[in-house]
Amino acid sequence: MARCSQIEHELQAYLDGELSRSKELIVEEHLSACAHCKREFEHLRKSNAYLYETLSPYKLNESLDEHIMKKLPEIDISYNQTHQITLRVKHQDKNPYSFPNIFPYLALTAMTILGVFIFVSWPHRDITETQRIGVAINIGGDSSIIENNINNFIKENNITPIKNDNYIETQKNALVYSYLKGNSVLKLAESTRIRILDERTVNLEKGKVFFDIGKDKKVFRVNTPQGTVTVFGTRFQVEVDSSRILTTVSKGEVTVETINQFVVLRENQQILLENNTFASEINKCDSEKITEWANEVKPPDRIMQKVATYFSNTNSLLIIAPVSQIFVVPIQQKEVSTLELLWDKQKVTNNSNFTIYASDDELKPLFRYKLTNNILSSSFEGKINIPIPTDISLRNVKLLHIEIISDDLDDSSFMPFTKVFAKN
Repeated sequence: MARCSQIEHELQAYLDGELSRSKELIVEEHLSACAHCKREFEHLRKSNAYLYETLSPYKLNESLDEHIMKKLPEIDISYNQTHQITLRVKHQDKNPYSFPNIFPYLALTAMTILGVFIFVSWPHRDITETQRIGVAINIGGDSSIIENNINNFIKENNITPIKNDNYIETQKNALVYSYLKGNSVLKLAESTRIRILDERTVNLEKGKVFFDIGKDKKVFRVNTPQGTVTVFGTRFQVEVDSSRILTTVSKGEVTVETINQFVVLRENQQILLENNTFASEINKCDSEKITEWANEVKPPDRIMQKVATYFSNTNSLLIIAPVSQIFVVPIQQKEVSTLELLWDKQKVTNNSNFTIYASDDELKPLFRYKLTNNILSSSFEGKINIPIPTDISLRNVKLLHIEIISDDLDDSSFMPFTKVFAKN
């Protein structure tokens, strides 16, 4: 059964009849079993009905076309005006100020005006400003931003810009506060090295980072040598060394992925990933105690006010879920070897990349699959087969929940997939 967090943001769309049939089935299945969400649904339905009844007297009941047309100004050039223009055109040679005589002066004047207009209107923007995707602030110790293999030391309590593909590195006893576009905060512990690919993707090579991610239509990915952490807006910590990754969630949900497996962590849960496999089951933990160190990583108020000013127009809207599609595939406890995806080739762009998450009836993770644009482009028939890992047994599974999440799209109408089938 779908999680409450997945259902809550679909309730209004369900009431408005905007969901696909597969999503409607998921909502209906959840509402039939979850008393809490059913109460929320009933409250929302009553609120909608009240608003409709309250605002119905103000509905537009007539066309505005007639009123608009009456207000349009009439354009009328009199006969005399037209006649005078015609005479001037016919007798240009009798006029010392005829067009051929004054054309050079007009051309020079027009060029001068055009030059001034271009100079004033051309956007004189600072190149550094347009490239900046965040800032870093050194809280203490030695730390630096590395660009093109050049170390630029971060001065304490100074705002240092971050651009795409910059590294941030902290030495022993150093702490760094970093803010990225989209209202995401990264707090780096000592002896940490992280590469900022863009405002929604980072590579954590070593060390420990606390993440407080702003919600957006696009997912936030933390790539590590052992796997990937995928988030949609939450608080968590990732600790990496040469052969292991430890992920701790303080708030919200994160998906920890490796090769073709994934698990979902929630508040006060933790998992260890070692040598590209999950070394343990999901464990309960005291996340507040584990991430206590991050509370000290905060710049002075005057610095925070400057950061807020720099990025006042870049904060993302709070959107509950990323761009995705959900399909329910009945398999009736039969062993299947392949998923067949049908898709609309006209909707796939050169930058379209997707991740497929397959779960069972209770949304227990089964497997994941990375679907790149190259794979889609090679399928000329508009269909592609996804192999189910051989170590995954579906004998006790009645329904497969398939969620396909876009890595780069920000509009659900561009999601290309139309149907998903299970094949033996």
